[in-house]
Amino acid sequence: MSDQESFPYHDYAASMGFQVLFTVVIHPIEFAEFLMQIGHTPIPGYPMRTFLGLRNVFKYIGHIRSKEGCLGCYRGLLSRIRTRIVGASALAAFTYNVRVFEPSQDEEELSFSRFLTSLWKELVEVSVTIIASQPFIVISWRVMGQFVGHEKIYSSFFWTIGEIYSRSGVTGFFTGLVPRWLCDTLTQAATLSICYVINCYLISDPLHRAVTRVAVRYLCYLFTNPLTVAAVCFGVNDCGLACGVPPNMPIFRGWTDALAYITRPRKASIE
Repeated sequence: MSDQESFPYHDYAASMGFQVLFTVVIHPIEFAEFLMQIGHTPIPGYPMRTFLGLRNVFKYIGHIRSKEGCLGCYRGLLSRIRTRIVGASALAAFTYNVRVFEPSQDEEELSFSRFLTSLWKELVEVSVTIIASQPFIVISWRVMGQFVGHEKIYSSFFWTIGEIYSRSGVTGFFTGLVPRWLCDTLTQAATLSICYVINCYLISDPLHRAVTRVAVRYLCYLFTNPLTVAAVCFGVNDCGLACGVPPNMPIFRGWTDALAYITRPRKASIE
């Protein structure tokens, strides 16, 4: 095998290092978002004058710190890092070994056939990443979910593996896989499709195209986000933690029940 075809270890290491660093930096935000997704809101949200219009996640981080200190804001960090590493490694191995999805160099950049090839390639890559990382994201959910009831059931990595297996078998490691996969694939497909139309008829500048893709992806994610919340809720449902059983959460028969529950209109309450 030639040097040009050898695996790019340096690029892989640099990318992995960046992803680990990024995970460490944003983990308190992801932790607070996770607790809000499972419905644990011990502090009332209030309107924010920001573009996103979301409750103040930093106020929630302050609540976590007041309960468990600064280190408490990093509960589940190691599991999140494992999730990133496994997902990125699976994707790197797949893209290096499977090249049948590469668009032909002879095709025009905005040709419909090239778009279909790129769409299929990215959907397969998203699927590979999600399936490979799902067991580790389930472990992360369970570890972070212990904040609600202050349990220590999922204490160490190997103990958590044994606990999940004893409760649900191998399928327990893939709890919430379907809604998580649907969220990411639908978001990716909608983003690429909308951007393809915009790039064909409205935008030609590469920089504007990149900015447009970020904005379009965010808007698409707003519509598919209930699937993510359903995956998270179903992932901790009836797993031995207080966050996944009544009165904090009803027992779901499947992820569709979780989706119906979180999308059902109900009166807002302040605890």
